[in-house]
Amino acid sequence: MANCYFVLVQKNESGFSYYTYEKSMKFGDEEFVGVVGGWDGEGNHSNFGPRTYRTEMEFVEDVIGQK
Repeated sequence: MANCYFVLVQKNESGFSYYTYEKSMKFGDEEFVGVVGGWDGEGNHSNFGPRTYRTEMEFVEDVIGQK
């Protein structure tokens, strides 16, 4: 299962970072339907946890706000 709702590529001092809002499996009564993931220029993956975005701007504002 590898589906992304939204993707953001951000230029930074060391190159680029890549963020995704990925489709997730629903467990029990949990509200979220996706998780934020990311990769840096060295190929390291980060998991920023579940979210409930409804628009791409919610995703962008949240990801940029994490800096």
